[in-house]
Amino acid sequence: MAGPLRGSAAYRYDLVDVARQALAHRSRQLLPQLRAAYRRKDQDTFRELSTLWLRLMRLCDEVTGTDPAFLLGPWVEAARRMGTTDAERAEFERTAKVLITTWGERATADGGRLHDYGNREWHGLMSGFYVPRWQKWLDEVADALAAGRAPRPVDWYAVEEPWTWERADHPQRPVGDAHRTASRVRSVLARAPYQGSVTVTAEPPVMAPERHARVRVFRNVNGQRATGRVDFALTGVDAEPTGPVSLPRVAPAGTGKVTWRVDAPDTPLDRPLRPLPYEIAVRYGPAGERRVRHVHEGTLFEAAPVGEGWRTYTNSAAVFGELEGRYAINGGGADLWKGTTEFGTLYRQGALRDGVSVTVRVDAQAVTGPWARAGLITRTTLAAPGSKGFVNLAVTPANGVVLSYDTNGDGTLDTYQRITGVRAPVLLRLTRAGSSFTGACSTDGGSTWRTVATVTVPGAAAAQDVGMFMSATDGGAGERGTVEFSGWAVTT
Repeated sequence: MAGPLRGSAAYRYDLVDVARQALAHRSRQLLPQLRAAYRRKDQDTFRELSTLWLRLMRLCDEVTGTDPAFLLGPWVEAARRMGTTDAERAEFERTAKVLITTWGERATADGGRLHDYGNREWHGLMSGFYVPRWQKWLDEVADALAAGRAPRPVDWYAVEEPWTWERADHPQRPVGDAHRTASRVRSVLARAPYQGSVTVTAEPPVMAPERHARVRVFRNVNGQRATGRVDFALTGVDAEPTGPVSLPRVAPAGTGKVTWRVDAPDTPLDRPLRPLPYEIAVRYGPAGERRVRHVHEGTLFEAAPVGEGWRTYTNSAAVFGELEGRYAINGGGADLWKGTTEFGTLYRQGALRDGVSVTVRVDAQAVTGPWARAGLITRTTLAAPGSKGFVNLAVTPANGVVLSYDTNGDGTLDTYQRITGVRAPVLLRLTRAGSSFTGACSTDGGSTWRTVATVTVPGAAAAQDVGMFMSATDGGAGERGTVEFSGWAVTT
């Protein structure tokens, strides 16, 4: 925008808000890389990423200081003015700070899980509250990596609550020039490392024994500057590149592709889904800047095709395998509740009718979250999101066996009953009587059964699809896990 127009309050606000949001978006790229570096025990990469993370947070504090709408000072001052005595002013200031941080006392912040409920990205709040908090945690994780131990738990309420009592003055007016600072944000983001992501697509998603798959790698870069040379190396599997494994340049916000042919091992399968873990190391950086090394870890799978009569459905990138009456599903899934219904299922079409019972044993379940689900699932058409008659009976890693169901016929799960204290391995049984469904579980091989609940589900069709299923239920963290099943039976 032309210089004379940069004094517009609307322009300044939008410019600062966009720059602030651009910095915030980088957290979605950096946080998974921090987690991956920690898991690999890569201290050098973790340290570099931590330094970049804190630098961008401090830059966010700077850019938000250039517009009055993003200042902590006016918020605190307005609270003070409500008091008529010094004690009142101090309490109103504390309460104003509580609202944008802990949201209440310990019972509310921790027990009620309302900590950070009213968070803001404001000048003064970033530098005085969020940066020290992140610094403390990143330092603790770095120390844990160096010492070869787990990070020590932090009582975050004890760390944060003292800040709400501080009587400190904060700027009431903007500090610095919005256009100049936003330009610096753009320059820093254009030159910053670790702004790439790697996505691996296997075709086909699961390899049959003694067959092969093609693996394609897509490389996304920042939107401000092209990369320089990008080098790829795939290890951990029997693979041969089908073309160059280097890219001379990838355009801003562009993609690049490198392809390998991966061969399945020549040893017989010993499980329904055989994992083939791999690593892809990528060296890259913005053009003219230092290159960094990024490691993407993943898993391909080898499996025999599932038997005749089985169908599959997934909206969580699940893969399926069968071996001599044993089954496995590997997949993701953010949740299986109300508007978020993400799972993978191996099912029989129209098999659940009045008077039918379906049984399966969950032999093993990956702990992708406390509410990860694995068990039996049914609805009129499993491959049709929103289909009626929706019920699932599942074991979880930390919340027992859960019968979830749709009470109002809208095709979403909205109510559950459960038995706590049960984990895999466990036998699960779902029995139908008209529109009623009874879930039960057994931990002694079927000698005795415990009823979870009997529920009525409106809109259930006369014949419903039914199958075994899994959902990582990881809250959107991107985790994947494998569940193994056996003992599938449909009886009348």
